[in-house]
Amino acid sequence: MRGKHNGWLAGALLVGMACLVGSLWLFSGGGAEPAGRPAEAGTERTGSGTRADARREKAEGLVVTVLYDNNEYDKRLQTAWGFSCLVEGLEKTILFDTGGDSSMLLSNMRKLDIDPKIVEVIVISHIHADHLGGLAGFLGVNHDVVVFLPASFP
Repeated sequence: MRGKHNGWLAGALLVGMACLVGSLWLFSGGGAEPAGRPAEAGTERTGSGTRADARREKAEGLVVTVLYDNNEYDKRLQTAWGFSCLVEGLEKTILFDTGGDSSMLLSNMRKLDIDPKIVEVIVISHIHADHLGGLAGFLGVNHDVVVFLPASFP
């Protein structure tokens, strides 16, 4: 990760890792809200059947949308062990990890009205099937992306 990509790529890695850790903490009960309590600031849960239903975190123009997770937070989305999120608002639109299954990832993207063609960069955090299992299938739909893999990738 050398050169001109350092700024936005480092930002994407930080946001993606923060989203992953936050998701694990929140859905393990660390940040659970009591029934009837409104969603936390910066999170939209409208129940209208639109993309706004998905868990989205916003910070100064940055939007992170969880696309694939093992915790159910949007009844429309399929769940399975793994993780993927879309990071928008940086120089590039980034898919951070691809979950464990491309058909599930792409299905969830359709349900959230997200076109896979908007993804410009894919960042894979580590070499576990539940974080990169959807990569090959995603590339079949959008091969015009730059993919960053860990140096330890075989």
